Amino acid sequence: MSLRTEDNFLGAFLGAAIGDALGSPLETMSMIQIERRFGKGGITQFMRNQELLGAISDDTQMALFTAESLLQSLSQTKGVERSNINYIDATYLGAMRWLRSQNLMSEQSDYKFANQVYGASWLTRVKDLFVQRNPNETIINALRFGIIGTPTKPTNNSKSPMGMVRLMPVGLFFDDYKKAFAIAMEGAASTGGHYSGYLSAGFYAAFLTLLREGSPFEDALRIAIEHLQTYRNHHEITHALTNCTNVINSNVEPSLKVVESLGSGWVAEEVLSLSLYCAYMFKENFEKAVLLSVNHGGDSDTCGFITGSIVGLLVGEQQIPEHFKKDLEFRLVISQIAKDFLIRYEGTEEWVKKYPGGSQSLIV
Repeated sequence: MSLRTEDNFLGAFLGAAIGDALGSPLETMSMIQIERRFGKGGITQFMRNQELLGAISDDTQMALFTAESLLQSLSQTKGVERSNINYIDATYLGAMRWLRSQNLMSEQSDYKFANQVYGASWLTRVKDLFVQRNPNETIINALRFGIIGTPTKPTNNSKSPMGMVRLMPVGLFFDDYKKAFAIAMEGAASTGGHYSGYLSAGFYAAFLTLLREGSPFEDALRIAIEHLQTYRNHHEITHALTNCTNVINSNVEPSLKVVESLGSGWVAEEVLSLSLYCAYMFKENFEKAVLLSVNHGGDSDTCGFITGSIVGLLVGEQQIPEHFKKDLEFRLVISQIAKDFLIRYEGTEEWVKKYPGGSQSLIV
């Protein structure tokens, strides 16, 4: 059954943000520290962070700017599909707008991309978003450098999972999982140059597309793995995914120790593996899935973000507990982006003002 309803899109975007907000305060804590402070199993609700409950991190911020940039790119051609390169450019400009929102532009990036970055943007008018939430140093440095990386010409050797997070909206935007893979992969490579980082982003986007188009979880996983294996240097990710499927098939009771056996979650392929595990084990129970994904001693907000997006897409917004949605920071902004993603393009004056087109080709 295709997951193309407002409920599913809201579930994916809000689910990602909720997982991010749950995990963010735990990011520097070990599993032992988490359980000492919160008891066996860890947290069960939002902790106060950034002086409020449900505070998002840079993960959700960047994903929102990517989503907006994709809508702007389609608006430029009045809803007509564009080439992959235009969408890849758009995701990079979304990242640059996020950098601007952090007040971190450098002379190189500011000069080179000023016309595009300082153009009209709905999210750049949401001034409350202009707050730093422990922004990722690898992406900051890549963007400030002012040179766009590619898989063949990387600007660093980072295996950061932030490319997956930043490019999550790609998986909900396209109908063709192979196109989603290619755009997310290239988009992630613009700021993270290690093959396991950008191939993980491609895999994640393709997997989301397959789920949204109606593939059962197991089939989506198999198809995405088969496509991943058509690319060079897939073996590190394939190994992590094999570990994940082996644990799933072992029928061992889900636990935080099992999650940690899949890795610490600080590099892309480990985040992918343990997030898929958590999502699969509780694919019909959003709360259990995200809590399992954040209460380990690793990159809790990123794992929560990815797990939340997958299970949120599967169960829909109505099946996400109200206490999480009620306290989520920027809930209205995130919900509006999700609803607009379902529409994709609307030729009204209001829409064009909200998502004006206008990006030149950036990658030479």
